[in-house]
Amino acid sequence: DSIKRIEIVGELAERIGLGGLDESAVDEDLVEELASHKSLRGIVEWIEGMVADGADGAGPASSAAAPSVPAAEAPRPHDPLPPTRRHEVRTELLGPTVPLGDLDGSMIGVVPGHPGLTAAVSAALRERGASLVDPSPAVDGLVDLATTVSGADARDVFAIAQPALLGSCRRLLAVTLPIAADGTPTGVPGLLRSLARERHDALVRSVALDAHDLEGDLGPLAESLVDELLDLDAPAAISWAGGERATQVVAEARDLSIHGDLGLDADAVVVVTGGARGITARVAEGIARATPCRLVLVGRSTLPEGDEDPRTAGAADRPALRRALLEIGELTTPHDIEVACDRILADREIRTSLALMRSFGATVEYHAVDVRAPEFGALLDEVHARFGRLDGVVHGAGVLDDRFLRDKTAEGFDRVFGTKVDGARAILDRLHLGVRFVVLFGSISGVVGNRGQTDYAAANDALDALARAHDGHHGCRVLSIDWGPWAGGGMVSPELEREYARRGIGLVDPDDGVMAILHEIGEAEGPSQLVVMRGAPEAFGPPLDHAEAADLLGGHPTTTD
Repeated sequence: DSIKRIEIVGELAERIGLGGLDESAVDEDLVEELASHKSLRGIVEWIEGMVADGADGAGPASSAAAPSVPAAEAPRPHDPLPPTRRHEVRTELLGPTVPLGDLDGSMIGVVPGHPGLTAAVSAALRERGASLVDPSPAVDGLVDLATTVSGADARDVFAIAQPALLGSCRRLLAVTLPIAADGTPTGVPGLLRSLARERHDALVRSVALDAHDLEGDLGPLAESLVDELLDLDAPAAISWAGGERATQVVAEARDLSIHGDLGLDADAVVVVTGGARGITARVAEGIARATPCRLVLVGRSTLPEGDEDPRTAGAADRPALRRALLEIGELTTPHDIEVACDRILADREIRTSLALMRSFGATVEYHAVDVRAPEFGALLDEVHARFGRLDGVVHGAGVLDDRFLRDKTAEGFDRVFGTKVDGARAILDRLHLGVRFVVLFGSISGVVGNRGQTDYAAANDALDALARAHDGHHGCRVLSIDWGPWAGGGMVSPELEREYARRGIGLVDPDDGVMAILHEIGEAEGPSQLVVMRGAPEAFGPPLDHAEAADLLGGHPTTTD
């Protein structure tokens, strides 16, 4: 996929020294341009042209034409990474907008939303000289208001933004209510954070409003929103509330704490989504070890029936398993053999995890249910009816489909977004059942954005919004933990693990991650959103700096007292 191609050509760029690069960084514009060539001949011809330009002393033209994403200074190889730490997320006030230039002659597409706001923004754009047109790949800019009304979310914004940003659109403003009136979490800020990292040839910003902002005279609000479309010096995701312009920042780091009493007894019932494998299985094992209780595990994989076939049981790893399957002779194609290996290894992990939990004294059951389906909500109701209680839920289910903007599909976006968000909403709709805690597994990508993860960032941002909206309801603590990448089977691909390491971000040790979540389960009160990661969030670097943006959009920012 596109992430893998970028990794391969990135290593190639380092090895042949494109653009005068050193070992600690790769010019992402050059890498992505190289990756856009789909054939070997195209890649070779591009490299030959780059080498020729370098020999002439001209340097790569593309490097001058488009600014690259600035990254924080990468640590030297001998610099130790910090330990896994717990960060809180707070709101930081921003200064007023600093509009740059005007929109004379610009073709701006407006995606309608709240009727009054749509009319006011359209009028304000015309007053600034813009020509309003239907959204299309040919627009110069796009203002998306779809998520200011119920029924729309990041999937709708992405469907319009993708063709526009792959076309001529160089200004994108998405105005949103983080939680719509019908309870829908939009995930738009996370989407825009990732788009800003990927499309650093465009001004990309989301503005989150409070529902009260849509009352009364909307003219001043519309003028301010158009100013955002012209202001280059602001984060990719900001919020307005009570007339104050702000953004979220990760701060107040502290070391992890050893957990105390979880507040559970032997009859307590805890549901864990994400299956009996990987990270969520480790969390379930940690709960069972701390307090043997009733664990209800939910995953997509079917529960293995009986013991493993003795003909493969002695194969300790994948290579040995391949040899055993070849000797059996029932499978002959490499694809079929790999599929069988995946299934056998997954079944082994499930059996081992369930046996370990039971060895701690826990009562464990497993259900193969898609958390996006109505059957998941029905399962929660059935569990509560059967046991007479539902003490807590850990929602760790998630899928990845990492692709750059040009390769992302609506189907993949929906699957990634729905697995996180639909499952979370089913859980939060049942807080009245006496649930004491809900822990949602988020990701740092939703907080700061990440290239190739527009869908995943949107989904995790939506989880953060849900946690803020529901924390404390019916006496339940609802917490979203935005994890950095985990070692050993976390929700991050090997390619992204290497990219994180290049930026100086380490992998969370599973023991540390389990310790962090058990500590929060035992706390009746606390923040509704945390970041737990190994490394500083600043290692991601800003998507686009002020000076580069000014050069990009053809002007120079003005300042006011």
